[in-house]
Amino acid sequence: MRKATPRTRSVRSNDVNESKKTTSGWFRQAISLLLILLAWLPVSGVQAAEDPAWTLLCQVQPGVNYDPQTLSWYFYGVPVEQVRYEVPGAGVDLVQVLFIGREGVSYKVWVALGMDMYMGADYLALGPWETAEQVRTIRLRETLLKVSISETTGRLTPQVDEHGIQWENCAARELCGYGQLFDAMHNDLSNMFIEYEIAPGWYPWGFLFWDVEIVSLLEQQTGIPDNILRRVE
Repeated sequence: MRKATPRTRSVRSNDVNESKKTTSGWFRQAISLLLILLAWLPVSGVQAAEDPAWTLLCQVQPGVNYDPQTLSWYFYGVPVEQVRYEVPGAGVDLVQVLFIGREGVSYKVWVALGMDMYMGADYLALGPWETAEQVRTIRLRETLLKVSISETTGRLTPQVDEHGIQWENCAARELCGYGQLFDAMHNDLSNMFIEYEIAPGWYPWGFLFWDVEIVSLLEQQTGIPDNILRRVE
């Protein structure tokens, strides 16, 4: 009996330690989940009233939407942050775009505006820019963008349908080919974004390589075309 007692205490001690580890693991998972949920919450009314981005966003159609006439997916958003992301052989100019999802919740996604190929002469633009210097003049929080990917229009033209994007028809070194490359690096981000409207918060983990169009500036908000204005039921 005396010999059995220490072993019993050791087993009980191990059980307690395992229980503590399990509890600690669940606690960390709960905190991580809470942080993710908080990141998805809509911006408060006070912030929206003070932020000029919301003056533009509250007027346009929300969500990531499909247009069967042009075979395209698109959404409207406002750039709120800008960075240059260095990848092997190139520098990618990115903006973080704030937009409103289909359910009225605000999200952010990183979007490429253009790319400098260090072995090439020309800037590969995804919008109405010709140089990296022009890209850097974009006015954060005061510019309404249309971000889209289409089979019939734009610079990339992969295969697009109501189910998403297929990049297989892209030539390797064409602009569409870089879209295919970045999407493959980021676990088919475009189709995940189309379905769930969520994307990584850190650009090395993923960004959209889609076409970008400037729709309006803050002082031109009254000139937003009627066909993209938010429809009030």
